[in-house]
Amino acid sequence: MIPEHLTQARSFGCETVDLRKDASLAEQIAQITGEPLVDSAIDCVGFEARGHGSAASVEQPATLLNSIMEITRAGGSLGIPGLYVTGDPATRILIVVLPRNS
Repeated sequence: MIPEHLTQARSFGCETVDLRKDASLAEQIAQITGEPLVDSAIDCVGFEARGHGSAASVEQPATLLNSIMEITRAGGSLGIPGLYVTGDPATRILIVVLPRNS
């Protein structure tokens, strides 16, 4: 997490969450909104994600994706503008080919 990015976001009115703090994501969201849930969340970090709190300097793939699934209310929206891939040879990609309408 880059502190200057948080400062810049606050400069134009955004509420920010600093995952380097020991407070969980849900706790920080609750401080802003009054409850630990959101209607929608976007993971713009991907597999380069780092841990939270004392583990903030350790790379933890998919930690942000797991976190936003925990804080997004049932029926909410998750945005993942990218592709999660791993070097794990056990990872499988499912490709669905739909017939073209003629």
